[in-house]
Amino acid sequence: MARRRASATTPALVLFGLIALLPIRSTLAAPSCATSCVGRMAACRAERCPAATGEDRRHCRDVCRAVTGCAAGAARIRGTIATVVNECHVAGGMWTARQRLEIRRGDCPPVTVMTIEGGEPLGDLGLCKIYGDARNGAAAMAVGVFQGVAVSPDGDTVLFQLTNDFIGRIVIQGVTIPTPSFTLSEEGFFVVRSDGSDLHRIAPQSGEAPFVIRPGPGFPPIRIIIEIPTLSFSPDGRLVAFTDRGPGSDGSNAPQVFTLDPRTGARRQLTSFIASSVADDNPDGTSVGASFFASDRIGVTVYDSVAQGPRYFIMRADGSDVEPVNPLPGPPGSHVIPNFAVTGSPTESGTLELPRSTDLPQPGPVRELFVKEGTGLLQLTNFDRSDTQFTIPLRDRAHIVVGASADPLRENPWNTCQLFSVDRLGGHLRQLTHFDPGATAPGGCATGAAPPGCTILFNVGIQDRSTGAMVFDSNCDPFGVSAVSQQLFALRSNGTGFRQLTAYRGTTTGPGGTIDVELPGPISYQRSR
Repeated sequence: MARRRASATTPALVLFGLIALLPIRSTLAAPSCATSCVGRMAACRAERCPAATGEDRRHCRDVCRAVTGCAAGAARIRGTIATVVNECHVAGGMWTARQRLEIRRGDCPPVTVMTIEGGEPLGDLGLCKIYGDARNGAAAMAVGVFQGVAVSPDGDTVLFQLTNDFIGRIVIQGVTIPTPSFTLSEEGFFVVRSDGSDLHRIAPQSGEAPFVIRPGPGFPPIRIIIEIPTLSFSPDGRLVAFTDRGPGSDGSNAPQVFTLDPRTGARRQLTSFIASSVADDNPDGTSVGASFFASDRIGVTVYDSVAQGPRYFIMRADGSDVEPVNPLPGPPGSHVIPNFAVTGSPTESGTLELPRSTDLPQPGPVRELFVKEGTGLLQLTNFDRSDTQFTIPLRDRAHIVVGASADPLRENPWNTCQLFSVDRLGGHLRQLTHFDPGATAPGGCATGAAPPGCTILFNVGIQDRSTGAMVFDSNCDPFGVSAVSQQLFALRSNGTGFRQLTAYRGTTTGPGGTIDVELPGPISYQRSR
């Protein structure tokens, strides 16, 4: 896939009228997180299950892994995770909201870099609960002030964007949903070290929103579609690709691809698209997206408003040597979707849309996993479903991970979105995850799912290059930590060592109809060199 998108069918979003940029709080990581984990796990077990044995003790261990963030024998991670955490609170018919940016290094406790509090409480319209039930925290970008976050390949630097320029864009049945006004003391692109120190602004904010709002089924009848990645570091860490507004070749103001130097804040416009060719009419996403797939190569996806379809390009990091991507031909009538973000080549592997349709899990063309084989394509899966996506070649160069709601091994009775691995010859298919919500999610991997159904969200999905663990997010609740939530998970590439990395509260209710929601998103995981 050229770009991975996260969507939410909710205006929840009207949750984050946020007013004050509070002082920064920084905490250096503990000298030894391994030593700290021993104590944290022991304390958690003593509090939750001091006398547990057998299966109860194992379940308690799994819960304590999530609560403490410790591996305790499961899959280890060493990369840096940067997460925007969104909260809302309902009480007495009023709601309030806030956001925070936190950074976690490996199994160390997270550092809170910044907290932004909301303003005066507003009358509750049920939006906080809708947002919580949707269980896709990144949808808060549609009304929040954090507009993207990225971790450098060495894990030492986090770049993020703060702006309130994109508030007030949610329209339902012709009515603009009001959102509270708020002010920030400063807007723009910021960088901070992964230990929370040296926070500073480096450049003005982008003028192009990293999300779009489109009509959707059900109620509320909208979809929030977020471009992922919003900010893309080059593998050498020297540049970040993003979109902004800029002059086209005819002088018109249009979405363009830019690079940003995270050290100096210098930005450079690489493209000159004209407004008439990249109008805001892509039904499934933004008009322009960009992602580094090599230190000097950027993959670009453009929705051609004239041809009414996507076009794919590659270019150098200085904007030169622009070439159209012509993926290797598949079967007659098929369509190959390049995968810029996670592979070393735009045509190494990806999703193949076959010239036949299916109704499972939703109506659409059948999608299968393919890999480059000589001068042609080798199809690796035969799921016969429309939601196969999220391809990641593993570091062993022999296997590829893919997301699908298929049940080829009779291990996925609810057709829940799962991760599978397959070798590059199409053999040794293995189901890595075994989420068992007890209900089918009608959209599979393609859309969100109402509880008790669940899905893998793909807001983040990457292999830790140091430990080999897969890191991803899902709104499933395999350990009973929080039934209506969204969490980060990790497991080894062979499917063992599965663990929950986080314990965000999700949606909880209290006396008198009080509601609290805490969800993560956007999220960025260190992309190793």
